[in-house]
Amino acid sequence: MNKIHPNKLLISTNRISVEEITLEDSIFFQKIGEDICDDVNISEGKMPFYALSKGKNSGLFFVKKAMQEREVSPRNTFRMAIKSKGEVLGNVTIDTIPDENNMIGDLGYFLSPKYQGCGYAKEAVLVVLDCCFKQFGFDHIDVTAHPDNAKSDHLLCCLGFEKDNYIEHSSYNDEPRQSYILKKDKFYETNQVPSYVGGFEKQNIINIENKNRTDIRPCLN
Repeated sequence: MNKIHPNKLLISTNRISVEEITLEDSIFFQKIGEDICDDVNISEGKMPFYALSKGKNSGLFFVKKAMQEREVSPRNTFRMAIKSKGEVLGNVTIDTIPDENNMIGDLGYFLSPKYQGCGYAKEAVLVVLDCCFKQFGFDHIDVTAHPDNAKSDHLLCCLGFEKDNYIEHSSYNDEPRQSYILKKDKFYETNQVPSYVGGFEKQNIINIENKNRTDIRPCLN
């Protein structure tokens, strides 16, 4: 029997799977970085992307950094690849941020320009957020985007996110950033989640009561 990484998340729909990033994905992320850099057009809301570049081995660097972040904080950090038919289409990330009263999720995502406009990003984010709300007990989800990123703004608004704070000089390359927030109730009022399989075993899910424990690890159903 193959050993499953204790932090491995695998969600599958009819079209895509969302699973933890591995070294084998680096060649795909290298190509995505090249495609994104070639597709920059600020007037159309296609903003520069700094996590990936056209530089040599940028895909491998991105994957190793994602895996390192996961290893440092395996209960709280999820770095996932969106895949279809064995090819990586993009990325979804979730960081869990416990505060005194609630569990908060911080969302990130990107998609190869070649697959944009097909609903892949929305589908991936929908199933990941549904899994997080149901199994992590998140109170709400946060995300930030460049205020001129029209595609991201459209996606977030369609998902039910509402604009929150505006940051003129963020820690993200000193760019302006628009923050968005999505409450659990609004998520389910706004969206119909596609059918999927996968997630975490309930007894291994971090929640408010056990958030300070260090022995809990999410794992695959």
